[in-house]
Amino acid sequence: MSEKLFNNIITLAALVIAIVLGTASFYLGFIDKESPCILCWAHRMLMIGTSMFAFLVVRYGPKPKYIGWLVFIALIGMFFGLRHTSGSLAWDIHQGWWAELLGAHTYTWPLVIQGTVLLVIALIFWFTKDIYSFVIQSYKPLSKLTKGVMSIFMVVLAGNMVQAFMSTGLPPNMGVGNPKRLSFDPEYWYWTSDSWNRLSRPTSFRNYWSVSQPDLPSQPTALTINQDPAQAPLAPTHQLTITQQQPIGIELNAPATDIAFNGKENYFIATEKWGLYLTNANLTEVKRFAVLDHLNGANGRVPVGSAFFNEHEFGVIGWNKVFAFFKEDDSQSKRESFPSFIEGLQNYRVTARGAYNTVRSRLFHTLSMAYLPENNSVYSITVPDEHKQKLIISRFDRADNMLSEEFIPKLKAGIELKAEKNIGDYYITGLTAHNGDLYAVSKAFSQVLRIDPRRQEIVEVYQFNGIKNPQGITFNQDLMQILSYEEGKNVLYSLNIK
Repeated sequence: MSEKLFNNIITLAALVIAIVLGTASFYLGFIDKESPCILCWAHRMLMIGTSMFAFLVVRYGPKPKYIGWLVFIALIGMFFGLRHTSGSLAWDIHQGWWAELLGAHTYTWPLVIQGTVLLVIALIFWFTKDIYSFVIQSYKPLSKLTKGVMSIFMVVLAGNMVQAFMSTGLPPNMGVGNPKRLSFDPEYWYWTSDSWNRLSRPTSFRNYWSVSQPDLPSQPTALTINQDPAQAPLAPTHQLTITQQQPIGIELNAPATDIAFNGKENYFIATEKWGLYLTNANLTEVKRFAVLDHLNGANGRVPVGSAFFNEHEFGVIGWNKVFAFFKEDDSQSKRESFPSFIEGLQNYRVTARGAYNTVRSRLFHTLSMAYLPENNSVYSITVPDEHKQKLIISRFDRADNMLSEEFIPKLKAGIELKAEKNIGDYYITGLTAHNGDLYAVSKAFSQVLRIDPRRQEIVEVYQFNGIKNPQGITFNQDLMQILSYEEGKNVLYSLNIK
């Protein structure tokens, strides 16, 4: 590649960026009255920086420091582009912010532009021998093409400066997340410095995504869980008394995280290491056992909730809302089962595996799962973390395993929320369905909440004592049972309602 061709390619690349910036400022801004948000301005400034270093490359040659700056700006620009688009990528088709260019919203174009910059740099270096022979220290005349593009760039830069003054103002004013419509009338210029207040917020690299692991039987959460019933948000309507305390004598590969009963003769127990145990009604014999290969496929981290769908089919959910459904099956060959299971290759067949996608509860973990046959739906409830405290119930239709509804339960008349309390303070570690209602056991405050999913309200509050580490709840016929992990042992408590 000759030096002239090299300079023309770089110049034309700068022209493309100038056209993009000019369209954004003169057409979208001055004609359509679209104002850039604070991240949009960051994109524009980075593209201006890209153009300026492109002109330096044409003027002085591709010095390593110029190429380094172009790569650095492109990487930062792609990061900002991902940050900007990630908030709306999961929205429905054609939803997004601001106008579209060629079918893509304006804030997605920096990803394309900065990615193209990296691609062009890579191609030039691949196909140009002795490229650094273009580097000079002395003056090199600019071509008419380069001078023309630089003139266009200066006009575009001036247009962006005018738009920035009108929409954002002079320092210390700065951009905002949702700017007002651009106007040539100063009466409608909304200058503000409120965005500086964001710097006073505590933050981390992952922000709301950076939360501690939820509570597990042998690995308690870093979050302090208050088990004092007197501090509960809701006063109990009934008292539970322990009628039986039964240690689970069968050997498990890890502490049990949940338990479910199939309504006839079998319990199902899930463990921290993806042990899937089907036992008899006395919890003395293992009828079927397998260990899921959870890493090769949708990774549920640790199974924390379980439920029977019918007598021979059940499912588990991980604390990140990844689910796996199984059914008893003796017909599977070891080869057929090998991709799904590490141990117990001929006991179960995987019928579904995936991830539940939520809206209200998408930034929350869950430790619970229940199946309600009345509407063929799976339910889960969120647990609080360091940043957020909400009790959100999600329902997923088993017909397609999609989200059907999410709600924060109301309180039935007569059940009052205590002053300065929040039902989001409950820490639901187990959930089950019984006679059309949901029963949620909370490790915090040692209570069980009975929830009417049709009316979306808490209808009863049961208080219990003496269960130190509740992890799951089920019903054996009409007998409520709570699973706990205490002093290295799995214990199943049976309770009566007073």
